[in-house]
Amino acid sequence: MNIGIIVEGPSDKDVVEVLLSKKGVRAIIRLMRGNNPAKARGHVNTLLERGLKKVIVLKDLHGLPARVEKMKEELRSRISTGGVKIIVVKQSIEAWLLGDPKAVKRVLGHAVHVANPEEVPKPDEELDKAAIRCGKRYIKGLTTRRLAEEMDVDRAAEKCPSLKEFLEELKN
Repeated sequence: MNIGIIVEGPSDKDVVEVLLSKKGVRAIIRLMRGNNPAKARGHVNTLLERGLKKVIVLKDLHGLPARVEKMKEELRSRISTGGVKIIVVKQSIEAWLLGDPKAVKRVLGHAVHVANPEEVPKPDEELDKAAIRCGKRYIKGLTTRRLAEEMDVDRAAEKCPSLKEFLEELKN
């Protein structure tokens, strides 16, 4: 295990755990819990000090490119070693789940067809709309993990550049 991954919250962690399992990759996952560059930097430094060769920081865009750029600059300025990759997930990790409409249909009962899931302003709301059509609700955390388990990762990566980038970083 030479990879550390820092994610924003518990549902992001759920998705990443499932993706790692599907790809046969072992990693240490840490929660950033919010948009605090100091916390992210602390996690990065701790993971690198443990001897990990690479740390991937997954940062949701949430329609706020200025905030993401600020965090990237903060991390770059505070981390003097290599081995850190910051991947901006547009708009949130739920966009990756929208990348496989068949999985959405199996879990929520209604497929969502979007050409570019990462351009959907609020992917979690799009998932909830699909669920509501079938008398269900999208529940972040519980439903997130089930969608990730059903998702064809390679199909979703074709539609989601940040997922493709993440998968490529796992291979390198």
